[in-house]
Amino acid sequence: MQSIGDLAQSFLLRRGAARLEAETTRLGQALTTGLAPDIAAATGGDTRAIAALSRDLTLADTYDRAAVEMGLRAAGAQAALGAISGRLSTLTGQTATLTGAASPQALDALSSEGRNAFLGAIGDLNTAVAGHSVFAGTRVDAPAVISGDAILGKLRALTAGMTTAGDIGAAIDGYFGPGGEFSTADYRGSPAPAPAIAIAQGQRAAIGLTADDPALRSGLAAAAKLALLDDASQAARAALAIDARADLMPAERAITGLRGRLGATEAQIDAARASTAARRHALESERNARIGVDPYETATRLQQAMAQLDTLHAVTARLSRLSLVNHL
Repeated sequence: MQSIGDLAQSFLLRRGAARLEAETTRLGQALTTGLAPDIAAATGGDTRAIAALSRDLTLADTYDRAAVEMGLRAAGAQAALGAISGRLSTLTGQTATLTGAASPQALDALSSEGRNAFLGAIGDLNTAVAGHSVFAGTRVDAPAVISGDAILGKLRALTAGMTTAGDIGAAIDGYFGPGGEFSTADYRGSPAPAPAIAIAQGQRAAIGLTADDPALRSGLAAAAKLALLDDASQAARAALAIDARADLMPAERAITGLRGRLGATEAQIDAARASTAARRHALESERNARIGVDPYETATRLQQAMAQLDTLHAVTARLSRLSLVNHL
């Protein structure tokens, strides 16, 4: 049976252990964050300035996350536009020496290349970054455009029975033209691009284009004409290929313009992130000046508290063994 003295001693030891454990936790937190764990004590009870700094730091983190996300989307869009431009450039080179006397074999190969380029371009326009459909405007949760095979199937049905390159080309141009079926039915995104979002204090940025952009529709129309060469009559095939060639270079130049505009947005995002990083550094420096702790002093105090706690545990264990011996 414990005496009153034993109970008092046990209580004091437990209370001392609790105090040292709280102290080590507090010092460990201070060492990890570099900040005083008791802000009120560190500021003399006036925490308004620290609260304002914390709000500004949270806002800076929010801006930076938005800028990172927008940067990834812009990079995805830039890569897609680069791929489409490359496909059109390849077709331009393959049609550069084309004449009305082109062989059936050459036109067969060109039709195959056109089909591959068209399907690839549709895939590029359906690019998604982190589940966000890049070219679909505000409708970010689904592909921007129906499948390339589905579009080619529609165009084949649209041009069935047509015998001249002029009629076939006009039908394809109409499908991809303003108010055509591509824009009204087969482009599945929103009519307008997604709105700009805040990426830094006083700065907003947006991708600013959709798969329904006229430059992209022109490039798709040119590639589709080549893809449908196999469906045209022999007399119309070469003329249709030459018609497509005339559309390729202007479409390429227009897409290069889109890439330049998007490149300016990417530069804006990079500058915004740098600005936010500088502001965060300034805010953190001011916060540290107000409630920062000396890491070396804190580490020393933490080691001392842990050593005292270890000693107290050892003493407690020894006294417990002695109490047991006395009881026996």
